[in-house]
Amino acid sequence: MRPLPLLFALGMSVAASAQPRVVVRAEARIELRAELDGDEIAVEGLLVDDRGEPMVRRPVDVAILRGDGSTLAAERVTTDSEGRFGVRAIGQATRYSLTAVFGGDSYHPRLTVERGADLTRTATRLHLAVGSGRFDLDEPTHSVRVSVSNPRGVDGLALELLDEVGRALGSATTDGSGEAIFAIAASDLGEPGAGRLVAATEGDAERASARVEAPIVRFRTATLDLAVTPAHPSPDEDLELRGRLATATGPLPGEAVGLFADGAHLATALTDADGAFRTVVPAGTLPAAPSTLVARFESDGPGVPSVESSPVVVEVRHLGLGAWAWLAIPLLLSFGIVLWLRRRAPEPDVARPTLPPPVGVEVTSSRRGPPRHDVGGLLTDSDDRPLAGDLAATSSSGERIATTIGSDGRFSLELPPGVWTLRFDAPNHAPATAEVTLPHRGNLHALRVRLETWRARALGILRDAFVRAGGSPTRWRRTTVHRLTSDPELGATASAVERSYYGPEAPDSAQVEALAQPDASSDESESKGPRTAR
Repeated sequence: MRPLPLLFALGMSVAASAQPRVVVRAEARIELRAELDGDEIAVEGLLVDDRGEPMVRRPVDVAILRGDGSTLAAERVTTDSEGRFGVRAIGQATRYSLTAVFGGDSYHPRLTVERGADLTRTATRLHLAVGSGRFDLDEPTHSVRVSVSNPRGVDGLALELLDEVGRALGSATTDGSGEAIFAIAASDLGEPGAGRLVAATEGDAERASARVEAPIVRFRTATLDLAVTPAHPSPDEDLELRGRLATATGPLPGEAVGLFADGAHLATALTDADGAFRTVVPAGTLPAAPSTLVARFESDGPGVPSVESSPVVVEVRHLGLGAWAWLAIPLLLSFGIVLWLRRRAPEPDVARPTLPPPVGVEVTSSRRGPPRHDVGGLLTDSDDRPLAGDLAATSSSGERIATTIGSDGRFSLELPPGVWTLRFDAPNHAPATAEVTLPHRGNLHALRVRLETWRARALGILRDAFVRAGGSPTRWRRTTVHRLTSDPELGATASAVERSYYGPEAPDSAQVEALAQPDASSDESESKGPRTAR
């Protein structure tokens, strides 16, 4: 999003208690076009916000002016459910000026748009065919067809194809049937996620310009592998489950993978920096009958769809006890005692897991330059993929300034001098806060803000409780949520996390905050508080 300058409504007063009121306005956009329909001029318009979403039931004042500046028609209209509006008036094939005025609202400033309408050129209409609108980035190329209609012919009209941020994806010229085919390389389409394609033409001396948009989703299919060792365990053997989650371009780190046996949940594991996961299922968990094990990844967004591994069948084998085995019983008992003592001994923390980049607000720029009053940077998820969301700043005196963050994740906000608390929010993600002091010397204009999903936050609550109870990061990777439900100290928290995490829907903020209450401590509350960036 390109943020607009802040619009200030300042109430000046000699009273010492008077405070300025600060209002943040987001950008709006009006598209206008006109064509001659018989003896009438048909004006069509579209009112959208800075994200391209339609602004419905908004009043717009539309005027058609003659070449000498006199008014041919003026009317106030209301946008429909798609943000569209229209006006008609008796006219002729000549040049007119069009004016559309949106008076603004609580979140958008007043907007006036003026366009020239050369009705000596016939109206051009474009149709953008994108099929289902889903583009698999693992395919090398994708074809997009644009068709044109115009009373004065459709051959030889120059077209351009753009993405939602205006990057050119290709150009073509219509053939005799009024069609043009664009072959787009997957590498040019951008990163996985929601977007838009835009087809446009400037027309020519006889045919008018035109523009059309279509929503799309760019996605990349993930693969999920699962291996179980041993495949035929004995009743007293643990099962080791390991695998890897990745796309064609690389691993997916920091993602939750659920492990199931015949539809029942066994454990959850987080992928490391290489997309690998590993967990141990205790002996006796599986029944004697053959069990079908699968791993599942539930995606939080459209860019990487959910995926399930191929099933693995495991059967617990039961061995008969021959006469010779009685001779080995004392030896086996001795070995079991030694093994039990070794497991009870403290385990050195020699292999810390590789973690994804830390979540929260990170200052990436050094102090330099003259004083500045802006904060800016990039909002991403824990995998450094841009996020759309919201930024709210609250001063120590209670003033609040807010803005929206577009799909590219970039943000910038002007703030008056003082101490401000920044809060970053995004759908399905836990918020992050930071305290800043303005003006600054350049260290706050390139912030890196990473948000974790509520799923990851829920597991993080249990992980923090596990470490506080004396566990190590290495032991955390070797245990499961299901196993911790029987732990005398952590059982209540583990059971609550398991129910919330594997419910019909992903946990929300209220559920995750409730999970933290039983284990809340002064240390934890301090660690969850705002970070100070100076």
